[in-house]
Amino acid sequence: MSSNNNNNTIYTLATIHEALTPSSLDGVMQLATGVIIKVDSAAWKECLAEINEACAYGWRILNSNKQKRDLTAEEAKARNISLCFSQQYCCHRAGTYKSVAKDRPVQKKSKKVDCKCSLRVRGYYAFPQYYEFVIEKDHTNHVPGDFLDDIRTLRLPRDRLHEILQQLQTSSKTPRQIRIDMLKAADTFGRKSHRKLNYHDIWNIMNKICLAKYI
Repeated sequence: MSSNNNNNTIYTLATIHEALTPSSLDGVMQLATGVIIKVDSAAWKECLAEINEACAYGWRILNSNKQKRDLTAEEAKARNISLCFSQQYCCHRAGTYKSVAKDRPVQKKSKKVDCKCSLRVRGYYAFPQYYEFVIEKDHTNHVPGDFLDDIRTLRLPRDRLHEILQQLQTSSKTPRQIRIDMLKAADTFGRKSHRKLNYHDIWNIMNKICLAKYI
């Protein structure tokens, strides 16, 4: 088990922001590399989503190891099993991309920049009340939350997606007006770590609503 953490705080969704520190970019937070934080096991996914939105992080699952949840701590110890859950993520900007098109130029810059950052999430049978989060390697070749290069590669935050869905289902506004109003609201209340809404976001959700009606 990892031991380089002197903080015994178990963070919840309401307090997870206390585990973050300001990054080099105004309005964007970060989770310190190599520092293990403990997160309420019942809300670890929600806490991770909140960290991602505050820090402008995006992840892809590299590997996952899930053990039987019905084992007791004593049974797990007898079988010499310590981890009940382990999942490793790589940055969403990991890897590289090389265009194979010969007759046309690349239309837009790839989000893949060979970032080496990784995140590990672990849960232990002996401590079912919390999961551990740790950034194992620093981000490389990009700065999370950079307005000119990085923000464009992120997904929309959860509350923005929900708001678009609600307005499309209940409002009489046009998609264009919804976008304009939401951009104004984002300029006033939105985080700097959030990607700005674009017209395609609204149309994508509209298409999902239309498809759902015919399924």
